[in-house]
Formats: sequence, structure tokens, C-alpha cells
Amino acid sequence: MLSGGCHLLFPFQVDPPDGADAAVDGAAADYRADGPTADGPAKQDGPAKRDGPQLDLAPPDAGPVVDSDPSSDVAKPDAVLLDSGPCPTACIWGCTAGMCKGFWPSNTNSMALAAVKPLSCGTLTLNSTSSFDTQQCRVFIGTTPSTCVGKISAQPTGPSACYFYFKTLNITSTAKVNGGLPLILLVEKMAVISGGLFAGAKGHEAGPGGHPGGKVNLKGDGLGGGGVCTCIHKSADDCGGGGGGYASVGGPGSAEGAVCLGSAATVGSVGGTVYGKASLTPLEGGSGGAAGHYGDALGPPGLGGGGGGAVQISAQTSITIGGAISAGGGGGHAANYGSDPRAGGGGGSGGAVLLEAPLISGGGWVAVNGGGGAAGAAAYTGCQQGENAHPDNVPAKGGNPSAKCTAGGIGAVGGSKGAGAASPVALGAGAGGGGGVGWIRFNWSSSKPTVSHSGNSSQGTLVQIPTP
Repeated sequence: MLSGGCHLLFPFQVDPPDGADAAVDGAAADYRADGPTADGPAKQDGPAKRDGPQLDLAPPDAGPVVDSDPSSDVAKPDAVLLDSGPCPTACIWGCTAGMCKGFWPSNTNSMALAAVKPLSCGTLTLNSTSSFDTQQCRVFIGTTPSTCVGKISAQPTGPSACYFYFKTLNITSTAKVNGGLPLILLVEKMAVISGGLFAGAKGHEAGPGGHPGGKVNLKGDGLGGGGVCTCIHKSADDCGGGGGGYASVGGPGSAEGAVCLGSAATVGSVGGTVYGKASLTPLEGGSGGAAGHYGDALGPPGLGGGGGGAVQISAQTSITIGGAISAGGGGGHAANYGSDPRAGGGGGSGGAVLLEAPLISGGGWVAVNGGGGAAGAAAYTGCQQGENAHPDNVPAKGGNPSAKCTAGGIGAVGGSKGAGAASPVALGAGAGGGGGVGWIRFNWSSSKPTVSHSGNSSQGTLVQIPTP
């Protein structure tokens, strides 16, 4: 229970503020910011680094919690808000009688806050025509740039992200997130997602802060990128790409011929591995699936699906989710040329969603599912690509099975791994494996959560914020 004093959230990494900040007041109607505006796109501090530093290959704490029944997967808190007594006068959300307001958001240092806070977008309502462009760090209404701008800044321990600052945030329909950088939304009061926030991959294209799928004969991008196969026998090396991995492994792609399943095989089309930190510090999206391998076929294989994006919402009062936040992986592409076998690409892994507030509630979903692997073709033009991930607990389908199509692997949901592709049909090329799930983290103080989720979440470790 929260009582008097300073309410602090204890993330894995912290950076105390370096100057006094006053709370931003004011209100605005839809799409209009009540703070200072900018006439052009936000200045970037430097090019985004796609892969960032080497991440831990295992979570630093209890590890992922695997739920065998994702349909009843109810979110559990990863960290809590505690009272910690008097605070210094330099506080992120301002001070009252020597006491700090609120908590320090994850993946945010004093430099990032000082840069974005003066650009406050005030009270903002977004609908289905709205989108966040993280490359320009600006909100768009359709194709028109709005006056709501953010700031691109480096995360304390990782690649650059696009930061926005709001007094309150209300998303009434599904708003989209585009661009190549993770999205971090800092909210002074409450955030309400009654519609949805889509930060998922779309086919080969990665979500914001995610990694793209592999191109011809290449593994997926990212530390968990799906693998490609090589085979001594060129007549049998049109094999499907492996699915991307993140919080769970991606599924393997299937080989074109049995000869590459035996001793003649050199490197199989394996699924991507598990990596990253359960704390989601730094914030980064998922990895891409591999492309199908191009051996003696007359045309190129399908491309790999992109990794899901990365989104963080840090609200000082509450986060209410009535709709869905989705950062799923993209489906692998199929290659249909009609005259020769074509291998399918692997699905991309799910991305990352980090939510932190004293209270997180609602009847909605948070999903970071894997994309489906594409079908492999046997001189046929009707084979399908894998589905993009769904914003709930329904797995993305792999490419269609038939007499002339090798079925792709389904994408992962809950805490599962990506499914492997089916054995090839007669005279058919291999299919792509399904993508693994991404990471979800909840930092809160609520004892009665009602938000469902599909992805891997883990128990956090409390670390007190140091006094300057």
C-alpha cells in the first residue's frame, strides 16, 4: 500500500536526476500539445545502433516463467513501488515539501529527461489515424506531422530510443508505431489504452527497435536471428529459414531432401536462440527469421520475417489497458515462381513491452508473439507466407500445407517456443520455422492485476535508488 513519503520504483538501472524539474501543467484537445512546439523533426543524437552492446544470454534473476496455458495467463508484478522517505530536491517529477513525486522510469537517465521534458505534448488523445514515427520522433495524424515531438537520446545501457513526455495519454483506437527505434512514453499522470498500440513487425519489415528478417541466403538480423542451412549436395539445399528467437527459441526450418538430414549436412537451419535481460534494460525489439536457402532453384527463396518492436510506458499514476498492446513478429515470406522448388523464410520473434506504474489494470492484452514460418513450394505458385503475430493468445499460422506446399512452423505464444517446419513434400523445398516469443515486464504495486499477456515475464529484483 502506498502512503506518505517518496514513492519510488526500483528498476535494474537508475540514474538520479541532475537538476530540479517542475511538473508540466496544461491541457489540450485531440492531437494538440499545450507545451512548447517544434517546427521540424526532433534532432537526433546520433545514428541508431541496431544490435547495441552484447546482451546477457540468460536472465539475471529467476528466469522466464513458462505458462502452459497462455489463455489464462494473468500478469504478475515484476517489481513494486515502495515508500523510501525524504528525497533530494532534484526529482524527475518535481518535489513537494522535500519529498520526491513518483518514481524514476527504467531506461531513462537525467540527460534524456532534461531533453524531452520541455517538449511536453501535454494531454494527448490518439486514434486510428495517429502514429508514432520513432525515426523522426514525432506524432503523425495520417501523413501530416503534428506539433507533438519527442527527443531521440541514448539509453543508459544500450541503443538510442525515441522519448515522448505527456501529462496524460489516451489512445482510443489502434495507433501504430513506425520507425527503426524503440519507443519510450513518459507520462506524468495516467495512460489509458482503450483502443490499441501496434508495434509489431509486418512481414520482412521489423517493428520499431526490432531487427529485420534475413535476405536471400542470410540469417535473420539480431542476436537471436534464425539460422540458414548449407548442404554439400547442391541439389538438396533449398531449405527453409529458421525462426527468430528472443525470450524463447525459434523453430527450425525444414530441409529440401533427406540427404541433408544425415551426415552430409554441414549446418542445419536452426531456430534463433534465447538472449536479452528480463529487466528489459536496455529496451530492444526482437530478432528476424532467416531467409530460405537458395541452392539450385531457378529463383530466390522467401525472405525472413522481421522481429517485433519495443515499447515502454512509464506512468506516474496508472496504466489502464482495455484494448491491446502488440509487438509481435512478422511472418516469413513464401517464394512462388511456378517452375522449381522454393524455400520459405522463418518467422520473426516477438519484441518487448515494458509497463510501469503504481497501478496497471484493465481487461485487455499485452502480446509479443512470434510470426509464422512460410511454406516451401514444389514448383507451385499457391504456397503462402506465414501469418504476422496476433495481439492475443492465438498463434500465427505457418504457410499452408498441401500436396505441393510444405507447411511452415506456427509462431510461439505464451511461454512456448517457435514450431519447426514440416518435412518437405515430394520434390518440394523446405519451409520456414516459427518465431519465438518476446519479453514482457510489469513494474507496479498492484496486488490485483487484471491484464492478460502472452510472452515471457519474470520476477524482478529490487534495487534502491541511491541518494545523490
